[in-house]
Amino acid sequence: MPDFKDRDWIVLQPYDETTYEFEVTVCSAAGANDGHLAYGDGISSVTVLAHSEDGTDKTSELVVSDSETANIITVKLQYPATTGPGIYHLEFNVDTDNGDKKELDFNRIRAKDL
Repeated sequence: MPDFKDRDWIVLQPYDETTYEFEVTVCSAAGANDGHLAYGDGISSVTVLAHSEDGTDKTSELVVSDSETANIITVKLQYPATTGPGIYHLEFNVDTDNGDKKELDFNRIRAKDL
């Protein structure tokens, strides 16, 4: 199941280098279970990885940079020039302020030359 349900496909074309933002939601109340993080928690650090459909690491080809501010993860992506067209996935490894660890996934990246 995708962790970022409201996002459409990201389509990367040759020469693209584009920034995308991913919001990590926090539960609205204790016990609400309506967010990715516990009520009152936040992100202390994040590592963004990328891989192809077969699981091969493509982070260095796709991810130019990543950062996090106020539970918004900003990722600059580029077209994977060496691997080329295909379906790719992002994996967000999140460490939270209260010590929890969480993996979030975005599986809708398509590289193609339109």
